[in-house]
Amino acid sequence: FLSSESSGLGDNFRHSEEGMELLLEKPVSRDALRDCLCRVLARVKSEGRKDRKKPEKLDKTSRPRRILVVDDNQLNQRLASTLLTKRGHQVSVAENGQEALNSILRSKYDMVLMDIQMPVMDGLTAVRIIREEPEKYGPDLPVVAMTAHALPGDQEAFLKAGMSGYVSKPFKPHELIEAAEQMAADGMNIENGGNIVAAEINREAILENFMDDEELLFESIDLFLERISARMASLKEGVTAKDPDVY
Repeated sequence: FLSSESSGLGDNFRHSEEGMELLLEKPVSRDALRDCLCRVLARVKSEGRKDRKKPEKLDKTSRPRRILVVDDNQLNQRLASTLLTKRGHQVSVAENGQEALNSILRSKYDMVLMDIQMPVMDGLTAVRIIREEPEKYGPDLPVVAMTAHALPGDQEAFLKAGMSGYVSKPFKPHELIEAAEQMAADGMNIENGGNIVAAEINREAILENFMDDEELLFESIDLFLERISARMASLKEGVTAKDPDVY
């Protein structure tokens, strides 16, 4: 739009031909400026929705894998399991490092996605045990860290502890799938620093991260609300009891 001191009718037609959407006359009033901005932004938002590309369809892989997802957060469990299952992989879930070790002894897995911070046994302790006892847990089992810690020092510590690679949380669907399948296929190191923080709630962007699956999104929200309520109650008890180790 153009701000102009001229108010002739002919100017409106001339500016329209030159590609101007709206003509504001000077002096500009607050209400006129607000109305102009609202109209322009509404049009931009509408065109953005129309032009938004749908997420790529998750085709079934030709090489399905057995993958163990280790995370105490039910939301992360559900999201990772659903994405990998839609891709055609066979997924099992464990809630901490100790459960992961027990599961690895019972079943054979092509790779493990391991959270770092968990109760009972954390991810770094679990992967150290796996590497220290290769005859028991497998000498070449790929273990990929899923972590919100993206600092260079943390990443080096993960690899030194025995992680085969890492992906940052929150992860995008194709980032997780690519990391899992690449690691399971050839054991290459994965480094993914794609940690995305949204500045505002964008429903379309959120749905894109859930492959436009509204049912999965709503289920994940419910799981988060249930989990955060229990966590807050636990924290309040810890404060009352002056217990610094409450989880």
